[in-house]
Amino acid sequence: MDSMQVEVVRRHLRLDGVQYELTALREAGGDYQATWRCPKCQVGGASLLAYPRPNAALDWAQNCATSHERQVHAS
Repeated sequence: MDSMQVEVVRRHLRLDGVQYELTALREAGGDYQATWRCPKCQVGGASLLAYPRPNAALDWAQNCATSHERQVHAS
């Protein structure tokens, strides 16, 4: 029985005092499955990345943080 190797990449990003946790999983020879969750609004996202770039999830977190910032300044 073959054992499946899974690579796990975790990144933490702090924006405006909010800690985002980003995780990317990849089976050997496969695509990354990257996920993220925003602790402020509990919005999360997932995407299959066709290339090994788990940090792409940082873009999503940055967009979410920017959205919060706009809401704060608009009020």
